[in-house]
Amino acid sequence: MHFAQFFEATYSKAMAYLVASTRLPPHAAEEVAADTYLALYHRWREAGAPAKPIAYLYTALRHAAMKRHAHQQRERPTSLADFPDIYDARQRHQLDQVETSQALLEMLSRLPARQRQLMSLRYLMDLPTDRIAELTGLTRSAVRAHLSNARHTLQQIWHEREAETG
Repeated sequence: MHFAQFFEATYSKAMAYLVASTRLPPHAAEEVAADTYLALYHRWREAGAPAKPIAYLYTALRHAAMKRHAHQQRERPTSLADFPDIYDARQRHQLDQVETSQALLEMLSRLPARQRQLMSLRYLMDLPTDRIAELTGLTRSAVRAHLSNARHTLQQIWHEREAETG
């Protein structure tokens, strides 16, 4: 497989993985993805394709995201209220969708890293349990158990959130 084909086949899912599992904002995820793909391209050109290019890509993405988090010093807005100019009655529906997405991302961020990673691979990247087990080095039963625990935890978080908001 040529690198260009690999890039086209993996980029959108890699972006979804970065945003969901690393808590990077989309613009930062794009930068991490660009840097990672560039490094992978150079490696691909010099040494050939890795034996497991998808596993190699996700390992490199995870490491680059952790490095980005370690060096990130800027403060992010904490809510949509920090952007009053976008809060318009005509855009309420879109805003509700964004708030729901933010709530879901916040809920996912409360999961342990392993569960967050597996939820991203399963539900954002739509990978089957067998493939997730192969990529992560876990057994299929361990993947299923982690996913079950994550779904249970998310359900508890959702109920707590509903109780708080009334």
